[in-house]
Amino acid sequence: MLKTLLSLRLRALLHVVTGAGLTRKKKSLPRLIAFAALMLFSAGSLGLFFWHVFDALARPFSRFGLGWMYFSFAALLAFALMFLGGVFMTKAQLFEARDNELLLSLPIRPLDILLSRLALLWLIAVLSGLLVGLPALLAWPKALKASGVVSFVLLYLALLPFLCLELSALFGWIIHRVSARFGHKPLVTVLLWLLFLGGYLALCFSMKDLLGRLAANPLKLAALLRSRGPLAWPGRAVSPGEPAALGKLALLSLPPFALVVFLLAKTFVRTATDRRSLGKKRYVERRTEGLSPAGALLLRELRRLWSCPVYLFNAGLGLVVALFGAAALLFRTAAVRALLAGEYAPVAGMLPLVSIPALCFLASMIYLTAPSVSLEGRTFWILRSLPVDAREILRVKLLLQLLVAMPPILLLSAAAAFVLRTGGLLLLLQLLLPALYCLLSALVGLVMNLLFPNFDWVNETQAVKSGLSVLLTMLIGMAASAAPALVYVLARGRVSPELLGCLTALLTALGCLFLYRWLMRRGAKRLEEL
Repeated sequence: MLKTLLSLRLRALLHVVTGAGLTRKKKSLPRLIAFAALMLFSAGSLGLFFWHVFDALARPFSRFGLGWMYFSFAALLAFALMFLGGVFMTKAQLFEARDNELLLSLPIRPLDILLSRLALLWLIAVLSGLLVGLPALLAWPKALKASGVVSFVLLYLALLPFLCLELSALFGWIIHRVSARFGHKPLVTVLLWLLFLGGYLALCFSMKDLLGRLAANPLKLAALLRSRGPLAWPGRAVSPGEPAALGKLALLSLPPFALVVFLLAKTFVRTATDRRSLGKKRYVERRTEGLSPAGALLLRELRRLWSCPVYLFNAGLGLVVALFGAAALLFRTAAVRALLAGEYAPVAGMLPLVSIPALCFLASMIYLTAPSVSLEGRTFWILRSLPVDAREILRVKLLLQLLVAMPPILLLSAAAAFVLRTGGLLLLLQLLLPALYCLLSALVGLVMNLLFPNFDWVNETQAVKSGLSVLLTMLIGMAASAAPALVYVLARGRVSPELLGCLTALLTALGCLFLYRWLMRRGAKRLEEL
């Protein structure tokens, strides 16, 4: 039975990587190849970013003979990526999976269910860690000894993933127990997501300063890191390949992981079926006002967005980035302007031009409509049975993204214009173009989801992350935001930024009009036929 469950988990992972459905419906080979190629491109882009990071560190660390510190830093960065991506997935898979009760009702051992879920989480942790570990290994100029290569393989295939799993299980259990005590479980999850995401964004924003300090003072930081034993063990296990350091890491990872599995197995049934009562609510008669069909549908869409943190923080991650960016610009205006007048003075004049495509790119990365039809899932028939015109349903789904995404994007655009002192026609374009791209992203996402819906998902994560409509919406948004900048670079100044911006705004508006007309005609018919 464990083998069957593992096969199902692997099929679910392949569903994410290739877009292949879990049903028996045959998928076309070109679509599978294209989907897999897109996923490989995304992973390759992230790996290339990490390679550039480690390439800047490899030479100074190699010159001072600090290979152990270099690989310790790589291991810490890999572990951070594993943990950030795994803690909420562990919570959802182990404690809140929707098929837990169904599987427990079958003649299957709870331990087999638990091990199959842990195996999938282990594989995802391994893939996440290798996105950091392999670029670090390729950027290192000196060949490692055989013992170092063996230690590297064991470190990234077993020790770091097991350490990440035990900590993710612990934090996931804490988050699950805390959120179970509140009446607004999504609110607790959203706040915790914001806490983790805030730390991640702070790390990203400080990456340049961190790399500069690492490259400038490697010996001082090496002495500090050497005094923190467990932080130095991963590097010493790889370079120079000390068996003692590898053994210490194994003691730190494997016995606690076995203990975590034992405790989870003992409490899995109780935790997986935990449905805490939030207390009885006293009924109070109130007068309610009726809503229009559009208002009721919009309220329904808002409730789904709020009740599904995975939906909000994947399809709406740009919202959080926009709010954080606007707050940083407004509260640190003096510091940003001081940098523009000092270190970045040579390029300060170009920043208003650079900020416009950056804002358009951010607006394109908000794609709440791309999985909105797929999220209806097996209850799609309920929506279609309502006495509401299909065009009204599509308009409400568009309105959801515009109401949620437009204010943060406009706030960030206004904050950037204020800090950069943008004026004239560029100021109008800096406010207009991101708003148009926000509308374009909403329209493209809904069109793609109507063309490529995905109703055979097991949980919302698959609908939000693995749909072909999501990938196509992101790629089209990236291409649309990069195209004007590419034209400006290739024109080599022969086209004024204002003229290019006006042409871009005109073409974007026409594209939005065309897509909206398609939705109201063929799109509505397509929705009725699904």
